[in-house]
Amino acid sequence: MLKILFVLFVAIPLVELWLLFVLADLTSSVVAILCVIFTGVVGFWLTRFQGFQVYGRIRESIEAQQNPTDALVDGLLILIAGVLLMTPGMLTDLVGFMLLIPFSRAAIRRRLLRYFSSRVQAVVMGKPPSMAEEQPWDDVGEEVVLEGELAEEDSDEEQGELP
Repeated sequence: MLKILFVLFVAIPLVELWLLFVLADLTSSVVAILCVIFTGVVGFWLTRFQGFQVYGRIRESIEAQQNPTDALVDGLLILIAGVLLMTPGMLTDLVGFMLLIPFSRAAIRRRLLRYFSSRVQAVVMGKPPSMAEEQPWDDVGEEVVLEGELAEEDSDEEQGELP
């Protein structure tokens, strides 16, 4: 986990900074800054447009009483793409635009669904399949619950005992 955090918060920003310096050396610093601003603005509008499309697909799926899993995963990937495109840098912009392209997003979605479906246990009617026949709470019986108030007795000798 520490390696992943190191890569996310140290290595990737250093690579991004190096790529921006290389772009500035090849062109000019103004072009590098304009490139970052341009990809942020274009990424924002593409993310917004595709996000509304996916929202419509989710609503249609729910109204048709179908499983909206594909549309929900697409929405998550579009959200990640938007965050990556708003982050200044060339590498994150490349990954963000890849997530906005429908056919590459579909390939990533398939892999994600395959990965998570192999690690998630199906639950039917609120019970995992391993507990379908035998339930650990079968031996619990029903008891009668009485409601009322406890009154204190005046005698000193019966204190601490319940009637």
